[in-house]
Amino acid sequence: FVEFWAPMSVLFAGVAAAGSPIWKRHAPHLPARAAAVTLFVLLGVLNIHETRRIVGDDPGRIFDTCASWLRDHAPAGGKIFTTDWDEFPELFFVAPQQRYFVGLDPTFMYVTDPGRWRLWREVAQARVANLRDPIVETFGSRHVFAAAWFERFLERADQDPLFRLETRTLDCAIYTLRDPDDRPA
Repeated sequence: FVEFWAPMSVLFAGVAAAGSPIWKRHAPHLPARAAAVTLFVLLGVLNIHETRRIVGDDPGRIFDTCASWLRDHAPAGGKIFTTDWDEFPELFFVAPQQRYFVGLDPTFMYVTDPGRWRLWREVAQARVANLRDPIVETFGSRHVFAAAWFERFLERADQDPLFRLETRTLDCAIYTLRDPDDRPA
């Protein structure tokens, strides 16, 4: 919500200053006004500089390769198990025909089914003995999108013969889940 910081902080400062007895008492004094205005201008300039730095450092869409694989290979309407919720906008932008369990906020899943939400977290954090079965049986998914920072999940998936790696980048991996009788020889 950083985009709201600048306008809301200026509005708050204006409202706070207008209603402040200190401001009213010292308002006729030019140095107090000049100091307040200088402070607000300085904070604004620093905010603009920091925002430009953050935007300049943004790598852009980092999940395009994985999202494109889902778009091209996962069936339309197919359920995609994701290890986190905040990659949803990028995945949905590239692969909108697929279905995702959490998008924009996992609170919706928690409110509708807290047990399912807990299981999703446990699986994504690789805290369950068997990763594949809950993904297939509870979530009905055959495809997994895993963000690179879920290292424990990725290590376990890479060691499981029922997880077939489809594509991997520095930022994400896609797996297709096999049935136990479909294990590679």
